[in-house]
Amino acid sequence: MPKTTGAPPPEPDATTPTPQAPASAGASSSPDPDAAPTGRLAPGVYEYTAVFETQYVAVPLTARPAIPAVPATDSRPAAPASPATVFDWPDGAPDDDRWTPTAKRPNQWPDNHPADPRGV
Repeated sequence: MPKTTGAPPPEPDATTPTPQAPASAGASSSPDPDAAPTGRLAPGVYEYTAVFETQYVAVPLTARPAIPAVPATDSRPAAPASPATVFDWPDGAPDDDRWTPTAKRPNQWPDNHPADPRGV
């Protein structure tokens, strides 16, 4: 059969029914806008609860654990307590067991954010 180039594709046959996807009960064709992305917790304010410091590249954010106060001794001065990172995750916190929802006020901005005028 000779091959024709530049010819438009053939028109579909109107008598042939087009296959339809089965309708699932309760399924939606668009994702739920309130659902967190896969692998993430829901958007909100979370406190870092791991015992080690870590960095998240995508934000970027350096998350630090809470450090309790250390009393002074004869050989060293006292060290004040340092709170854990509390961060407002607009797209949801990573679901890696390091973050716990909290009602605390965020105390850290992304590492590349300019200084906050409120002193946070």
